[in-house]
Amino acid sequence: TIPATGVHSWADVEGEKGKQECSVCHTTRVVISATEPVKSADLPDNENVAVKKDNVDIQLPPEVVSQVKETGTSGDLTVSAGEVENKQEVLNNAPNLSAEQKETLKDAPLYDFSLKVGETAVGKFNAKVTVTLPYTLREGEDPDGVIIWYVAEDGTVDEIKDVHYDAKTGTVTFQVEHFSYYAVA
Repeated sequence: TIPATGVHSWADVEGEKGKQECSVCHTTRVVISATEPVKSADLPDNENVAVKKDNVDIQLPPEVVSQVKETGTSGDLTVSAGEVENKQEVLNNAPNLSAEQKETLKDAPLYDFSLKVGETAVGKFNAKVTVTLPYTLREGEDPDGVIIWYVAEDGTVDEIKDVHYDAKTGTVTFQVEHFSYYAVA
């Protein structure tokens, strides 16, 4: 869960390699790098797992960690998280986007997220996954007005509620129940 302040404040737990605790809500998590292979069977039980990929932080709650471990495959956990380079192509191929929505999203960073165990994609999660992305406010943009948009493959868009912008860290945090395309506007 996201603390009432809107953001976690993570610090390494002394004497426990790869473990962090939030000084706000005292939740703990195990941190792994998305650039190094991790076997799904090696993920800890009953722990939050944070996957770090470049400047993106993805926190999998214990329910999702269990779901990953129960996929029936013992392959490497692969998390893909990055800004889409061919954003205009993605938006142009979204038939249900209105001209107004395309205009709103044309300057918004668009991210593509996926999670796989071996070759098996994990589509819908058993619990909400917390995502933290870097985001720089545009001139005159209201920090309380930052919006996350889920862009479905069929081009429909849905606003993600409960988005928190942290001016101190220049990040935006939100929760999702599946991975796909998400835009920050």
